[in-house]
Amino acid sequence: PAFLTAFRAEVRAYAGLAHPNIVGIVDRGIVTEDEAAGSTPDLAAGSPFVVMEYLSGGSLKPFCGQLPWREVRAILLSLLDGLAHAHARGLVHCDLKPENVLLDHTRTTVKLTDFGLVHAVDRATPGERDKGVAGTPHYMAPEQTDGRWRDYGPWTDMYGLGGLAWALLSGRPPFSGLRTPFAILRAHREVAPPPFVSAVAVPPGVDRWLERLLGKRPSERFQRASEAAAVLLALGSVACGGSADVSA
Repeated sequence: PAFLTAFRAEVRAYAGLAHPNIVGIVDRGIVTEDEAAGSTPDLAAGSPFVVMEYLSGGSLKPFCGQLPWREVRAILLSLLDGLAHAHARGLVHCDLKPENVLLDHTRTTVKLTDFGLVHAVDRATPGERDKGVAGTPHYMAPEQTDGRWRDYGPWTDMYGLGGLAWALLSGRPPFSGLRTPFAILRAHREVAPPPFVSAVAVPPGVDRWLERLLGKRPSERFQRASEAAAVLLALGSVACGGSADVSA
């Protein structure tokens, strides 16, 4: 039942989205008896399925700490554009992380996927309200760590994007040195992120941009994806001759 609830929420969320930086749905349905009988591997009759757009480049995870600033900024701007589209439709992703960003084979197209934890602002169902703490510990906003769903909003995704951007630039998320999920969740609520050290050359101001994204209180963060994108654009490019492994 829990899986079916999450699955239906994901399909329902995707059904209302149409954006070049969000993975699209091609088809959906239920596995028939005939399809189940002839399937390899075996599929159970009556199981729901969804057919989604395929991107052959894998996820962002292997590229953390490996991409130059110009590519990282382009990826983040694309994700912010996709998030703005979702937020305008009352949806908060709630599980931003490198594994949930897919690439085409040229790395020129990035698409956000996995809306299984999506939260519908102002119209959460009883099941969504009772789902408790859900997300990926390294990227969860403070309000997610104790299931305060009434506080969820675009700012919740801004925190997740901050962790994703940190990992993309430094090679690992902010609290990666902590060993247990409990310690990581507590750090999101109570501990300032460690000093930011980038694995690639970045322009001045990146650390302040990340600090704003990773504010402990929702009011301390960017309130809209467009606000975060405007500041990111203003950061500009890396000066010629910039070296890698520098602090922002």
